[in-house]
Amino acid sequence: GSDPGETLMSIKEQLRRVSNGGIGYGVLRYLSEEAEFQQQFGDQKQPQISFHYLGNLDHVFSSTSTMKFEDPLDVAVRNADHAHENRLAVLAGIKNDRLFVGWAFRKDAYLEKTIEDLAASFMSSLERMITHCQSVEKARYTPSDFPEADLNQQELDALLAEISDLED
Repeated sequence: GSDPGETLMSIKEQLRRVSNGGIGYGVLRYLSEEAEFQQQFGDQKQPQISFHYLGNLDHVFSSTSTMKFEDPLDVAVRNADHAHENRLAVLAGIKNDRLFVGWAFRKDAYLEKTIEDLAASFMSSLERMITHCQSVEKARYTPSDFPEADLNQQELDALLAEISDLED
């Protein structure tokens, strides 16, 4: 979207509607032995694009750890580069308190310039969202911030405006 604030609010609401962070999908698709689920998921097409957020790797692979691991982002990009399941894999994680994003793609599916342009557009959008978040004077709330209130966005906005008027 063109308005970073509206985009962030929409994404936040979509993510919060996914129960238990979506783990149930993976359990049913990959671990269930029930024929009903195997058939249901087996009929789905393999996605052409995948996104993998590896989380905050600083906590898992700290410098004080007695065990040393190969950089998980490097491994993930290398593995995705050889994978033929997806045409494009976007891999992200936090390392050394910084966001890293890797792009792995099938050379027979995309030109390198196409992926470079896509990555540049992604970074530009991310920078716009960061700038927006740093410039916002007041936090914007969505209904999922108050799940017990059973309000839609318009009702919540009206209630927050009323509270703000009382404070002034």
